[in-house]
Amino acid sequence: MILRMRRIHALAPPIGYVLLLGVCLLFFPLPMVGPARAEEEYVYYGYVPRDIWGVEADVVAAHDIVSYKISLGSIRTYALLSIIGNADGTRAAVYTLPSRSLVKEVTLDEMEETIVSLPNGSFFKVVTDKPATVVLMGGEAMERGEAYTTSWVPSVGGGYVGKKFIFKALQGSTQPSTGLPYRVFALEAADVVVTDINGSQVFQFHLDANEVTELSFAPLRLFKLSATGNVMLQAFYIGWGFDPQGTSFYPAIEGGFIGKRFYGCGFKPELIDSPFIHPEYVVTGASESKLTLYDLEFKREHGTGQVGAGSRFATEIPVTYLMLESEQPAMLMLRSMGVAFAGLRAGQTAYLHVPTAENFTGEAYLFAYKETTVTIDDVASKLQADGIIPLTAGLHKVSTTENVVIQVLNWAAPSGLHYSYIGKPPGVMRIADFGQYLPSAQAMSIANENLRMEPVVVVGLPLTYVAAGAAGVIVIVVVSALALSRARRPKAAPS
Repeated sequence: MILRMRRIHALAPPIGYVLLLGVCLLFFPLPMVGPARAEEEYVYYGYVPRDIWGVEADVVAAHDIVSYKISLGSIRTYALLSIIGNADGTRAAVYTLPSRSLVKEVTLDEMEETIVSLPNGSFFKVVTDKPATVVLMGGEAMERGEAYTTSWVPSVGGGYVGKKFIFKALQGSTQPSTGLPYRVFALEAADVVVTDINGSQVFQFHLDANEVTELSFAPLRLFKLSATGNVMLQAFYIGWGFDPQGTSFYPAIEGGFIGKRFYGCGFKPELIDSPFIHPEYVVTGASESKLTLYDLEFKREHGTGQVGAGSRFATEIPVTYLMLESEQPAMLMLRSMGVAFAGLRAGQTAYLHVPTAENFTGEAYLFAYKETTVTIDDVASKLQADGIIPLTAGLHKVSTTENVVIQVLNWAAPSGLHYSYIGKPPGVMRIADFGQYLPSAQAMSIANENLRMEPVVVVGLPLTYVAAGAAGVIVIVVVSALALSRARRPKAAPS
């Protein structure tokens, strides 16, 4: 009995310590190394342009500008990274690459924002334990909320199709040529409510399937869009001059950036007063495919086209709102000037157009989330986690064994051509302003398999089908140079 009592006594202190340690960990958890466990993390990659500035006329002779100089007031040596919580208790950390040096670590609640300044020429990654809204923005006008951009807002789940979006308005006024800067595309009938950070209602409206409305917000403020049906939210701008900021990869309805169906904004070429090559839409695919373009504004087929296997089809699309169908998986890019993001899912193969040729120049980078084998133009390279590969100008066949993120930067290249009233494109041209919503590497795996769609053109009884599995009837692009008259757009009614 005495021996037994001694054993119990000898064991009691360790058990008490274990219980005490458990209580302490419950209320005072140990600090994490990094913001989340690997299976719960969401990673966003990006690169800050080395040169951020605008240009201004230097010499004017006989009504022609013959030379330019850098506008000193527009020079920026940093960009701003905005991270907004999509849910309470979102842990986030910002690192520079390739050193993986921690810049900032923070916990955010829903619609709470933190901003980090990053120097020009720096690579970075953001790691969160829940999907977040991450925005890379820079430039004099963008900081004032007076710049424009083309970009897609991810939903709170990380994909581009959803029923809830939390975002920072990067542009807030009516554009001179292309209407209000934000467009909501309804993939199915939806009642939509937009509220600000205080919960006050800003807009309330209804959209039927394949309808679109345009919105404008107070710039640089936070908003939440909630819908009863699946919608997409695009920031859109196509301007003129040296920095129209129109570059963007269009996400596929099926998920990611490779698919058979795309929604988004088109533009009327006659509204773009630019001496340079007009912005164009570029379709690329691994297989030959027929393309069909639908005009969402007038609910009709606009035209058809063909993209060859391993090639690109470039055209203007003179419709206000488009829906593009491709018989085979393809990638759709709006090529202009600015910054754009895309990505590939593990196992995907794409033909990626890096628009750094002709009278455009720039840079492009591929970011690996995990240890990955990336094959570019049949040359395989093994990348470690957070590895980066620069991509050269032109069309590239790219495949990957794990999810990757791609960033493209481009601007007007110097030219020997002389444009009336503008002169020669300046050799000092760079990116003046930019603002982009970043996709996570994990978002490339999102597949909208159960999304039910309605056809744009209804013949007889309405038909529905699953977007990710729709076979047959996918056809498109083309764009007749025929300009369409501007038509009435659906308008949101502020409360």
